[in-house]
Amino acid sequence: MRFGLLTYHHVVNIGSVLQTWAAVKFLEHQFPNAVVEIIDYVPEISKHYNQTLIWPQGRKLPVVQAYLRQQAFHKFLRKHCRFTSPLSCDSLEEGIDTIASFHFDAVFVGSDTVFQLDGYFGHCIAGPKPPNLYFLPGDIGCPKFALAASCDPLTVNPTSLNLSDNGLEALQDFSAIGYRDTNTKKLLQHVAIPEGRIGFLPDPTILSCHGITETYGVPYPIEETNLVGVYIGNPAATSRTIAQLNASGYETIDLLRNTFWPSFADPIAAYIQPFAKLKGLVTDRFHGTIISQLVGNYPVLGLEDVGRYPHGGKLADLYQRLGIQDALLRVELGRLDTEHVVRELTGLFEHTADKPLAKDKIHKMSVQGEQTFVKMCAPTLRQLSR
Repeated sequence: MRFGLLTYHHVVNIGSVLQTWAAVKFLEHQFPNAVVEIIDYVPEISKHYNQTLIWPQGRKLPVVQAYLRQQAFHKFLRKHCRFTSPLSCDSLEEGIDTIASFHFDAVFVGSDTVFQLDGYFGHCIAGPKPPNLYFLPGDIGCPKFALAASCDPLTVNPTSLNLSDNGLEALQDFSAIGYRDTNTKKLLQHVAIPEGRIGFLPDPTILSCHGITETYGVPYPIEETNLVGVYIGNPAATSRTIAQLNASGYETIDLLRNTFWPSFADPIAAYIQPFAKLKGLVTDRFHGTIISQLVGNYPVLGLEDVGRYPHGGKLADLYQRLGIQDALLRVELGRLDTEHVVRELTGLFEHTADKPLAKDKIHKMSVQGEQTFVKMCAPTLRQLSR
């Protein structure tokens, strides 16, 4: 069999690169005899968004670090994954016709926030307003499945959405939909997707956790460390948190901005390995939390911006599922109380021995996710193999 994977991979974001690679590895593990290809889809709107990151404010020369990072990410994916011929358009009709021309036995869409309904905090970056190509509306000549898909971030309650306004009827045509978080589940229930065709599938980084730890696992440091990682998207919150941690006697490292070096042959190794050297982590990042728990053995303090996620986002959902919800603070990152952050982190250090490791929960989620995937997809895929 031959499968296509349609996901938002053409970015300068290491998290998206990691989960795209992990999604391919997961599908290859589930179907050892199948060929899995990433559908090389780059919407025009994504091209424009990426260029504003690499060529900001009309500069003619690229920002070297961002440009080299993007090139390293693309090189990694090309080395480790198969790709279709390029598909770059915002036309639904042209996109569907092109995907149908690939003659896949099945197409999987997801492993990221592909079902965005209101853009990314008001800005469309993964594709035009829905229904866009990620919803696969129309006839693609084969069954379609959603793999750990999400509609996050949502600035509205999912149950208040209007089906006709957002083109969500395309979701009804999926043979099965794996959702990554509670908001997406609410959305699917709201548009009356049959319960038998939906199920919780954790992020592919979790689904492929065994392969990731075997490939990139780093042994725990033997000696004690006083190094705290700070992995926060907001630069002002980052600098203030680092200053407060330093004033409290901790060493710090800005994991988001200082750990990636384009000279590394393997950018995922360059991303993962520093997480194994920490005493603890303060982060608002989804994948940062997962990786810290896979390769480390320390507390992580999560920060979720209430302004961006008024109804709770994927980070709160993840912490709940990992059983570490007490380590999540719902805060305003723009006005972050860094003294409170340090107090909470210190409290986690003091009570670490009393808490079960989230790593065990990640491995359990991986096993349960595989079982859910097989249960949802097996009936349709069995018919394909006849």
